[in-house]
Amino acid sequence: MDAARDFIELITEGKHTLFEPIEQEIAKQASELRARYNLALADAYQAAVALSTNCDVFLTNDVIFKRVTELNVIVVEEIEIEQASPSKQDESAD
Repeated sequence: MDAARDFIELITEGKHTLFEPIEQEIAKQASELRARYNLALADAYQAAVALSTNCDVFLTNDVIFKRVTELNVIVVEEIEIEQASPSKQDESAD
């Protein structure tokens, strides 16, 4: 599979992916968030939809969303991943 198709599938077919229509109330909230947190319009819409759907965690690569204090934002690069240490058996093989 090519990378673009893989990415499209990841975004559109994730079991935790939800698509919501942009209603007038969300647009109003987006404009308020944009003004309050100095967000780009697209970012403000993402934050507004997340808030309107009671999003548990907002996972992103963009630290700008940390400004939105109403969201529980996790930035991917801040996630610590434990690396498995070599097992004793692997060490004795040397």
